[in-house]
Amino acid sequence: MNPESPISFGAGVSLRLAADLGAYVASPGFADPRLVVRRREKPQFPLLQFDRCVFRFQFPPQQTSSTNRQSKNLLSEHGWASSASQHLTYGRTVCLVHAYSGLYVTVVRKPADANSSHFSAVLMSQEDAGFACRFRVMPRYKIRSEGDRVYDGDMIYLQQESSHLSLHAVSALSTGPEEAECTAAETATSLEINLYDEAEQPELERHPVLRAGCASLIFHREKDALLTVLSDERLAQEFSTAQRAAVSPVANAVAIGTYSQIQQHQKQRKAKSPTNGAAPSSLSGKPSASTTSNTSEGGLSSSASGAGNACFHHYDRPVTNLSPEHLEYGCNALWFFEHVDPTVGGTIEPHAPFRIRHGASGLYLARNAVASPPGHAAGATGYSLTSSFARPSSVVPPPLPASAGFDSHAFTFTELNTLEALEATIFELEVVSSGGGSHSKIFSSKSFVRIRHRNSAAYLSSRRLLSSSVSTLEVADHANLEDTVTVLMVPRKRQQELCYLIGNVEFLSSYIKMFYTMQDPHCQLRPQDPLVTRVVQRAAASLAALTCFCTDSEDDDPLTREGLPIPTHQQSMFEVQLHRIVMEVLLCPFVSATKENKLELPLEGGVLSIKNLLDDKLEHVHRVCRLCYRLLKQMSKASPHAWQLVEYVAFMQAQEGYKLHVADTQLEIFTNNSSIPQERCEANIRHFVSLLLTKERSSGYLRFLSSLCVVKGSGVVYNQSLVSRLLLQEHAEKILYPTKLSEDGQLMVFIPPPPQKKKKPLESIQASPIKKVQTESVWLSLSEFLKTGEPKMIKFFESSIELLGNLCIGSDPACLAAVQSYMTQGHISAAIDPEFSCSDFLRSSYFTLALHLFTREILSHYVVRHPKPLRTCGSLVRAPAASLAIPTNSLAIRSSSSITSGTSSLGSPWSVGTGFSTFNEAEQFLQNVKSKALVYVDQLREKEVGTAGSDLVLVLSHIWHSIVMHGAYTHEELVEAVHAVIRCLDTTNVAKNPERYKRSEDTENAMRMKLGLCKFLLTVLEHELRRVTDLVLVDLAKDEDGASATKVASVLVQELRGTFLEDRLLGIVTDIMYYENKDLVAAAVEIVHLLRNAPGLLATRVGEAEIVKVEATRCFDMFFKVQRDFDQNLSPTG
Repeated sequence: MNPESPISFGAGVSLRLAADLGAYVASPGFADPRLVVRRREKPQFPLLQFDRCVFRFQFPPQQTSSTNRQSKNLLSEHGWASSASQHLTYGRTVCLVHAYSGLYVTVVRKPADANSSHFSAVLMSQEDAGFACRFRVMPRYKIRSEGDRVYDGDMIYLQQESSHLSLHAVSALSTGPEEAECTAAETATSLEINLYDEAEQPELERHPVLRAGCASLIFHREKDALLTVLSDERLAQEFSTAQRAAVSPVANAVAIGTYSQIQQHQKQRKAKSPTNGAAPSSLSGKPSASTTSNTSEGGLSSSASGAGNACFHHYDRPVTNLSPEHLEYGCNALWFFEHVDPTVGGTIEPHAPFRIRHGASGLYLARNAVASPPGHAAGATGYSLTSSFARPSSVVPPPLPASAGFDSHAFTFTELNTLEALEATIFELEVVSSGGGSHSKIFSSKSFVRIRHRNSAAYLSSRRLLSSSVSTLEVADHANLEDTVTVLMVPRKRQQELCYLIGNVEFLSSYIKMFYTMQDPHCQLRPQDPLVTRVVQRAAASLAALTCFCTDSEDDDPLTREGLPIPTHQQSMFEVQLHRIVMEVLLCPFVSATKENKLELPLEGGVLSIKNLLDDKLEHVHRVCRLCYRLLKQMSKASPHAWQLVEYVAFMQAQEGYKLHVADTQLEIFTNNSSIPQERCEANIRHFVSLLLTKERSSGYLRFLSSLCVVKGSGVVYNQSLVSRLLLQEHAEKILYPTKLSEDGQLMVFIPPPPQKKKKPLESIQASPIKKVQTESVWLSLSEFLKTGEPKMIKFFESSIELLGNLCIGSDPACLAAVQSYMTQGHISAAIDPEFSCSDFLRSSYFTLALHLFTREILSHYVVRHPKPLRTCGSLVRAPAASLAIPTNSLAIRSSSSITSGTSSLGSPWSVGTGFSTFNEAEQFLQNVKSKALVYVDQLREKEVGTAGSDLVLVLSHIWHSIVMHGAYTHEELVEAVHAVIRCLDTTNVAKNPERYKRSEDTENAMRMKLGLCKFLLTVLEHELRRVTDLVLVDLAKDEDGASATKVASVLVQELRGTFLEDRLLGIVTDIMYYENKDLVAAAVEIVHLLRNAPGLLATRVGEAEIVKVEATRCFDMFFKVQRDFDQNLSPTG
């Protein structure tokens, strides 16, 4: 910048300590509100992530309405109409705003951590800061006086207006795990003000020109792809998918060759990764993203392997709107453009040198080792990241002549810690099309450019891996129009979310660095020192903040916070490799920094011993470990990225017993996770079964086994078979509570005696009141057990019934037989009785057993038992009853001892091995399930439905869905079922409240229930439409003139109208469309579509039949009348 340039209000500036050329006032922003001093350790290397050191001077906010007129008069008197046309002058009252976060620098009246005699200088919002954020700009030298303009390069003091305290900073290099703190004291620190960017914040928003320090997306217009970073595992998955879909052997061979180069590059990258930090290796031999980085420079990764593989990820469909608000992307696709001198901001101009920093990892995109062009000596014009290079960083080397050829995967990621890396990371832009603007500026979403490496003169290109969604990053020595990209400026809010993540990660990095540093014999830090305590507390605060960051809940306690996950924040956490950093936070106090595989047991060599983790002296460290598992739990909750934590499960299981609630975290990792290897599942099943045998009965262990048996509603046969064999055949008596039916039909449960506890001293026994303790095994009725039993035992019993229900999903014969030996139809009939009082969760589990264990088997034989059902759809050919033979090669009939007590009428034999001796008995059970299901649907609509209630409603709808699909119902039953569902869906009687439509934990349960009921209505409606059509076709086949068919159609239309088209159904569907759930809204729209187009659909189906004449279409006049009536109730937009 011009040293004589005046500083304007709103322009970006940096504040350098006058006593130190490499120290600047900075702040991480939202994650850490303190002001700190960031200093580069080596003068030849730049200060990374300099955008944290940028501030803006603004006019002080108007505090009250009474001062508005006075402030306006003052502005007009001095000609300060707006900040856009005013320059900063000495003596003015101003506010210093952190450009990175938009928060105000404020002096807080509390002792600073660095010096108790100083006050803290922090960042706060304008509302919270009040008058404490008002400062005066004072000159350091007498050549400037009040009223003079402040110029670029001036030495200033910043003095608070109310207290006359000045900003004070220490320029000495911090040797501890934290950066030096900037405070407020009577002793002022001289600061040099440097102009960073002349543009003001409003101008940046109005004119999206590519500027340094702003988050951007790099979009490949020809391929509709974003430049992003994928891990080695993800890239391998993409290649495997593309290889299976390959149809051309040549293309497959090319892809294999390309991927072989990728693998070879990855091996070389990991072998040469520097380890210039405290820990030379990371978890499982993988480089750490935190422990080896220089936290004072903001780097998150220690090597190129910490970021991943740069590549273009394709969208599924062409992109027509280039606005970032309409694009789906993660923080791995965020890039920051920086000038070669990062202390200078402003626009990135064509052909000007710059660097590209990856936002999630803090590493820089670099050209990998380059061979010398033909005709040049090695080392003369080429370069390599592994060679010594002694050119000063401030000198930009001249571009090399282009050479023919194409280099595959010649890009990598690096830190700016070597002279070779400084030059390997310099790029420039060539403008291909400016979108109607000036070629001297690069506009967001309008200018199309090519990215060229400065030294090698090679262009950034790409090559697609077969039919995969990934194009690998390549290097071409010639310009190509297909490789043009456009840069999209990201909204400030999305950038601040990334900054919040990275800021909290740095606290965790300080925690790791501190414990590894303490292993040095020359280190003077001790676990009881105040500095250590402060770092541990800040790490705990960061873990708590990150837990809240990925969870939507009103509970502020991170240890009890449960709510809906925030998927975008979860994805960002996995993309910045937060899970690896959290695992290292768990390990660093207990393992050596030089250990090759830190996950290897036992954990030894650390400052602390994990055996003492439960001691009171290590309470603060125990809380950090507890918060780590809470964070991992919330990160994994319903996240598709949870598979990345599977490799740490063995270590997590070794940490059980330290009151860290490890099982809860593992449950979230394995729930609905289809990426878990079979060997890992088997090891986990055996581990938790052994815990059930050796420790107290825990419902959490059973819930974990249940999550392994069912993934996304489908049964996992191998896991189900293993669990049923271990739990129901080998160890059922030692683990589960047996049940039986009494003579009077009550369901009884066997309660074993509680485990013996340690005897109390005689004095405590005499002082405490005598309580009756169960010492023998007893049989109790289930209703009495649920009322008087211990909560832990009740919860365990409920989880056991849930596990039995999950073992039946998928209809594996071996699992069904094992469950039937434990649960008969008599047990279920007693448990689903409305007079039996129990929780919705337990009732839902019993209905799940009824559905999968008996109901579906009964329905599969229902057509055989009833050969003439008029309510089934499909073929109109009716086979005679004699031709429908009952299968005789089924399972043997169960003995009558397993049947519920009492006599029953003996009809045709029931030969499916489900505990029924006759068809009549099976039909009675089915009728009982149908009627009880409708009763509970009506009961649940009258109260607030929680998670368990929603699950119960969904199970009931699944039961009736199966009944409808098999035609096992009468018209009266169907009308009753549909009306019960409509009443349950009806929420129009509730006062209109916009809050109830927003996504929350309460509304999510309601939306899940409504979605299941809407899908049930869709199934019934489609089924009934086909049935009506079949009946009309039958009558048309009998009566050619269509008179009988017309009567039938008229009756059926009235029947459909009474079943579905009630007056309130349209209001119900309209109300559903206000919810913030795409699946639910789509189901509601589908219902409207079927109701709206039912006449046309029926007419089309009848018209496609060859036996129908043209005159027969008059049968559907009534249908079209219903359609017209329905159209009158629709809005103009439908």
